[in-house]
Amino acid sequence: MMFINLQLSWTGISLAFWSGLLTPIIILELNSKTEYSETQKESLALKSMIFFGVGEVIGGIIMG
Repeated sequence: MMFINLQLSWTGISLAFWSGLLTPIIILELNSKTEYSETQKESLALKSMIFFGVGEVIGGIIMG
């Protein structure tokens, strides 16, 4: 029987939770500072999530 690695599980759950909150925060900031349409705001927020993911992959490779 394979045991669950609790640290790996906690890291995955917390990463999913906090990165899921990042998109609404970006959209709220764009609401107060720009005149973009809703689709443009969502597009910018999701593009930033792509860079966030790329940074995680590159950081994972560098940090080991």
